[in-house]
Amino acid sequence: MPWLSLVLLTLFLNYAWELAQSPFFKNMARLSVWQTALHCSRSAVGDLVFAAAAYVLVAFVFRNLRWPVSRSWMGAAIAWVLIGIVVAIAFEHWALSTGRWIYGAAMPTLFGIGLLPLAQWVIVPAVALVYARHAKKSVARAST
Repeated sequence: MPWLSLVLLTLFLNYAWELAQSPFFKNMARLSVWQTALHCSRSAVGDLVFAAAAYVLVAFVFRNLRWPVSRSWMGAAIAWVLIGIVVAIAFEHWALSTGRWIYGAAMPTLFGIGLLPLAQWVIVPAVALVYARHAKKSVARAST
Protein backbone atom coordinates (compact mmCIF):
# COMPACT_ATOMS: atom_id res chain seq x y z
CA MET A 1 0.00 0.00 0.00
CA PRO A 2 1.44 3.42 -0.88
CA TRP A 3 1.55 4.80 2.67
CA LEU A 4 2.97 8.22 1.88
CA SER A 5 0.36 8.92 -0.78
CA LEU A 6 -2.38 7.76 1.61
CA VAL A 7 -1.11 10.10 4.34
CA LEU A 8 -0.82 13.02 1.92
CA LEU A 9 -4.29 12.35 0.53
CA THR A 10 -5.76 12.24 4.04
CA LEU A 11 -3.97 15.48 4.97
CA PHE A 12 -5.17 17.20 1.78
CA LEU A 13 -8.77 16.02 2.22
CA ASN A 14 -8.85 17.19 5.83
CA TYR A 15 -7.37 20.56 4.85
CA ALA A 16 -9.93 20.99 2.07
CA TRP A 17 -12.72 20.01 4.47
CA GLU A 18 -11.50 22.45 7.12
CA LEU A 19 -11.45 25.27 4.55
CA ALA A 20 -14.88 24.36 3.22
CA GLN A 21 -16.50 24.30 6.66
CA SER A 22 -14.77 27.43 7.98
CA PRO A 23 -17.67 29.76 7.01
CA PHE A 24 -19.86 27.75 9.39
CA PHE A 25 -17.85 28.94 12.40
CA LYS A 26 -18.49 32.42 13.82
CA ASN A 27 -14.93 33.02 14.96
CA MET A 28 -13.47 32.24 11.50
CA ALA A 29 -15.23 35.24 9.91
CA ARG A 30 -12.83 37.75 11.43
CA LEU A 31 -9.67 35.98 10.26
CA SER A 32 -7.64 37.01 7.22
CA VAL A 33 -7.10 34.59 4.35
CA TRP A 34 -3.63 33.72 5.69
CA GLN A 35 -4.88 33.26 9.24
CA THR A 36 -7.64 31.00 7.94
CA ALA A 37 -5.14 28.98 5.90
CA LEU A 38 -2.86 28.61 8.94
CA HIS A 39 -5.74 27.66 11.22
CA CYS A 40 -7.04 25.09 8.72
CA SER A 41 -3.51 23.72 8.26
CA ARG A 42 -3.12 23.16 12.00
CA SER A 43 -6.56 21.59 12.17
CA ALA A 44 -5.80 19.28 9.24
CA VAL A 45 -2.56 18.13 10.86
CA GLY A 46 -4.48 17.48 14.09
CA ASP A 47 -7.10 15.54 12.11
CA LEU A 48 -4.32 13.49 10.53
CA VAL A 49 -2.80 12.71 13.95
CA PHE A 50 -6.20 11.60 15.29
CA ALA A 51 -6.84 9.49 12.19
CA ALA A 52 -3.39 7.88 12.45
CA ALA A 53 -3.82 7.13 16.16
CA ALA A 54 -7.23 5.56 15.47
CA TYR A 55 -5.70 3.61 12.57
CA VAL A 56 -2.97 2.20 14.82
CA LEU A 57 -5.50 1.34 17.53
CA VAL A 58 -7.64 -0.53 14.99
CA ALA A 59 -4.54 -2.29 13.60
CA PHE A 60 -3.65 -3.38 17.14
CA VAL A 61 -7.16 -4.62 17.94
CA PHE A 62 -7.54 -6.43 14.60
CA ARG A 63 -3.87 -7.54 14.61
CA ASN A 64 -3.36 -6.35 11.07
CA LEU A 65 -1.46 -3.22 10.09
CA ARG A 66 -2.64 -3.60 6.50
CA TRP A 67 -6.33 -3.94 7.39
CA PRO A 68 -7.57 -1.47 4.72
CA VAL A 69 -6.40 -3.82 1.96
CA SER A 70 -7.12 -7.14 3.66
CA ARG A 71 -10.03 -9.39 2.78
CA SER A 72 -11.71 -8.77 6.13
CA TRP A 73 -11.42 -4.99 6.14
CA MET A 74 -15.02 -3.93 6.76
CA GLY A 75 -15.10 -4.49 10.55
CA ALA A 76 -11.84 -2.60 11.00
CA ALA A 77 -13.05 0.20 8.76
CA ILE A 78 -16.26 0.57 10.77
CA ALA A 79 -14.24 0.62 13.99
CA TRP A 80 -11.90 3.27 12.52
CA VAL A 81 -14.80 5.52 11.53
CA LEU A 82 -16.58 5.03 14.87
CA ILE A 83 -13.42 5.92 16.81
CA GLY A 84 -13.11 9.05 14.67
CA ILE A 85 -16.69 10.03 15.34
CA VAL A 86 -16.31 9.50 19.10
CA VAL A 87 -13.11 11.58 19.12
CA ALA A 88 -14.82 14.26 17.02
CA ILE A 89 -17.79 14.44 19.39
CA ALA A 90 -15.51 14.69 22.43
CA PHE A 91 -13.29 17.31 20.79
CA GLU A 92 -16.22 19.36 19.51
CA HIS A 93 -17.83 19.30 22.95
CA TRP A 94 -14.57 20.41 24.58
CA ALA A 95 -13.92 23.15 21.98
CA LEU A 96 -17.45 24.52 22.28
CA SER A 97 -17.49 24.43 26.08
CA THR A 98 -14.14 26.23 26.33
CA GLY A 99 -15.02 28.79 23.66
CA ARG A 100 -12.23 27.60 21.38
CA TRP A 101 -14.75 27.98 18.58
CA ILE A 102 -18.35 28.96 18.10
CA TYR A 103 -20.71 27.62 15.49
CA GLY A 104 -22.36 30.11 13.17
CA ALA A 105 -26.12 30.07 12.64
CA ALA A 106 -25.72 28.07 9.40
CA MET A 107 -23.95 25.12 11.08
CA PRO A 108 -26.32 22.15 11.16
CA THR A 109 -26.17 20.47 14.55
CA LEU A 110 -27.37 17.34 16.27
CA PHE A 111 -27.58 17.55 20.07
CA GLY A 112 -25.42 20.68 19.88
CA ILE A 113 -22.59 19.05 17.88
CA GLY A 114 -21.86 20.26 14.35
CA LEU A 115 -22.81 17.80 11.64
CA LEU A 116 -20.07 19.01 9.30
CA PRO A 117 -17.23 18.02 11.66
CA LEU A 118 -18.94 14.65 12.20
CA ALA A 119 -19.43 14.10 8.47
CA GLN A 120 -15.73 14.80 8.00
CA TRP A 121 -14.94 11.69 10.07
CA VAL A 122 -17.12 9.56 7.81
CA ILE A 123 -16.35 10.98 4.37
CA VAL A 124 -12.58 11.53 4.62
CA PRO A 125 -11.85 8.01 5.96
CA ALA A 126 -14.20 6.50 3.36
CA VAL A 127 -12.35 8.25 0.53
CA ALA A 128 -8.99 7.20 2.02
CA LEU A 129 -10.15 3.58 2.23
CA VAL A 130 -11.45 3.57 -1.33
CA TYR A 131 -8.11 5.00 -2.45
CA ALA A 132 -6.11 2.38 -0.51
CA ARG A 133 -8.16 -0.49 -1.87
CA HIS A 134 -8.01 0.87 -5.42
CA ALA A 135 -4.24 1.41 -5.15
CA LYS A 136 -3.79 -2.20 -4.04
CA LYS A 137 -5.79 -3.47 -7.01
CA SER A 138 -3.79 -1.25 -9.39
CA VAL A 139 -0.49 -2.56 -8.02
CA ALA A 140 -1.75 -6.14 -8.27
CA ARG A 141 -2.81 -5.65 -11.92
CA ALA A 142 0.50 -3.99 -12.81
CA SER A 143 2.50 -6.87 -11.39
CA THR A 144 0.67 -9.53 -13.41
